Amino acid sequence: LAHPQTPLLGDCMFWFTVRRLVSVVAMIFLITATTFALFFASPIDPARYTCGKNCTPTILEGNRKALGYDKPVVEQYTNFISGLFVGREFPDNEELKASNPEQIVQCPAPCLGYSPSQHRTINEMVAEAWPVSLSIAIGAFLLWMVIGVTGGIVAALNKGKWQDRSIVGSALVGFSLPTFFVGLVLLLPLALTSTDRAMRRLRRNWHRLHKLIYPAAVLGSAHFWWQVKA
Repeated sequence: LAHPQTPLLGDCMFWFTVRRLVSVVAMIFLITATTFALFFASPIDPARYTCGKNCTPTILEGNRKALGYDKPVVEQYTNFISGLFVGREFPDNEELKASNPEQIVQCPAPCLGYSPSQHRTINEMVAEAWPVSLSIAIGAFLLWMVIGVTGGIVAALNKGKWQDRSIVGSALVGFSLPTFFVGLVLLLPLALTSTDRAMRRLRRNWHRLHKLIYPAAVLGSAHFWWQVKA
């Protein structure tokens, strides 16, 4: 009897990878297209978000042309997607580029846009902020691993005992409290230990430590409560 040939593992992995990549591309398309649709569905002129309270008709019109908001939505979406792969130039208007060549801003790929209020590209703003966000995320992750996982293990090894009740009880109480209240409570010990002697010993590191520990402690504690409750 002839046996049906089973597909090779390599072929299965290849087509599985292809399907995953196609689904990722489709998801990115749906997310970006939906965001664009919601953004332009608003009755507020998008150009008003670019200049705050000091908007005048002249400024609005200039920003509208510079950012390409005067173009059809489909064309704006196409320019945004192409900018992710090949970059863009701002202002997004040929007349403005020709009349003010010194104001042309290069936005390399992947170009996320340009902020007229900050006078720089979104890429530059993200590059400036991501180290701080990464340090906060790492600090919160370390606190979660040390406190959350350890607390879960201790509670599991002492099921039904006072250790289990104390950890689970504190987790339930903390999980029920608003995040802003937990943040204020966690700031209290830091405030009590912020003496002149500690500030003199740590010098500049005192400011760095406090800027990092505040959000990291809040995020780490939240993860701890979620971990134990789970």
